Amino acid sequence: MDLDFKMQQSTDLYKNNPIQYIIIVLTLTFLFSCAEREKQNPFDPTGSAPITLSVTSRGQRVDLSWSNPDLSDFTGFNVYRKKETSDSAFNLLAIIQSSGTRNYSDNNVEFRQLYSYYVTIVGQNQESKPSNTVSITPGPGYNWVVDKWGFQIIKTTYDAEHLVLYYYTNYPPSDMAVAKPFRIGLITFPSAGLVEVIGLINGDLIETIDQISYPYVIAYDSSASNFWLGDSSGYLYKIDAETRNVELISSALRKPIFIHIAEQVGLISVVDLNLKEIVQFDRAGDVVNKITEINGQSLSGPRRFLYNEKYDRYWLSDGISSMDFIYTKNRIDDQFMCIDTLPQAIDLELSKYDDKIWLIDFKGFNSSLVQLSHTGIRQLEISGLYEPFDIQVNKYDGTLLIAESGRGRLLHYNNELQLLGMFTPLNFPVKVIVE
Repeated sequence: MDLDFKMQQSTDLYKNNPIQYIIIVLTLTFLFSCAEREKQNPFDPTGSAPITLSVTSRGQRVDLSWSNPDLSDFTGFNVYRKKETSDSAFNLLAIIQSSGTRNYSDNNVEFRQLYSYYVTIVGQNQESKPSNTVSITPGPGYNWVVDKWGFQIIKTTYDAEHLVLYYYTNYPPSDMAVAKPFRIGLITFPSAGLVEVIGLINGDLIETIDQISYPYVIAYDSSASNFWLGDSSGYLYKIDAETRNVELISSALRKPIFIHIAEQVGLISVVDLNLKEIVQFDRAGDVVNKITEINGQSLSGPRRFLYNEKYDRYWLSDGISSMDFIYTKNRIDDQFMCIDTLPQAIDLELSKYDDKIWLIDFKGFNSSLVQLSHTGIRQLEISGLYEPFDIQVNKYDGTLLIAESGRGRLLHYNNELQLLGMFTPLNFPVKVIVE
């Protein structure tokens, strides 16, 4: 019997007895629907995972949430956990005797310890097969990533394995700083002449600051509750974190590309690429010092500047077309000491946790991160990185975060330089901030 004949039979049945036709169609639909529902029975051991489990963390707490079961006759859920370094099997963590609950918080966790979880549905004298298994390493802080050509800001859990929120943008973002006590972050958009203020909890747009022409770099002074912002056309501004009042500090710059804040002494150092100098301001906005030369030679192309307050020591990267030089000196000394030369030093970072210095040895597809002691002695190295663009040290525990732009991902290494976690895919991450 060919297809045309079958279709003709169906058409004839509808014309001759439409009620019978409708009954047949509804009966077949019901039968197929019932068969499909039977296949999705959560208590069927041969079926798929009955619910979808998600995980996130907040400090010393792990939060689980799961989807609604396709079932009406059940009594609750069982939550299972495995502590990866000590448990060989999953153990029952919690019995939830409520069919309306869709979440659970595990408050008995340790920092930097990997945990795995799954959830089952409990019915009358039966238990479903497990949900998907999720794993997480809780720790101090959240990570924020500025993804320039992805037109987005992302927030991840401490281990960089799980997304907390996305904030989508209309323009390529350049930089970001966060004021945790005020629960806000400021994002710069030089191409649009905008600064957006977002909430750290939900990623909501709070307000827009539009009186700055080319907002480029930004840093936060937590001791004074002020943001310092460099406009790439040559201006320096201070923004009050509470009122968002914008104050012009200087119009004498040319191209500020980096801001470092030494909070204990209230010293704001601005690297100006076109002036080829480091201009230092106090919190009132007065210029207190300028670094224009190294050992009698004018700066060639300053990129980064750091001040280690504990050891009263300056760090500076200065480059020419084919080489970057890393210098250090005690603040009161006259002479800088060159402690390293690199083809290209993309970033220089001071760990507030242990006073170590990290720098990017940029070699394209085979780049490295180098750790120096507070006096400049090479100690550790992470090699084989693919175009790293920015590094950040977690101020709470000294672990290391890397924005690897070549592969579009965020990497998190523990203190033993073992990979703790990663977030991917991103487009072109240019900045990492720890909240």
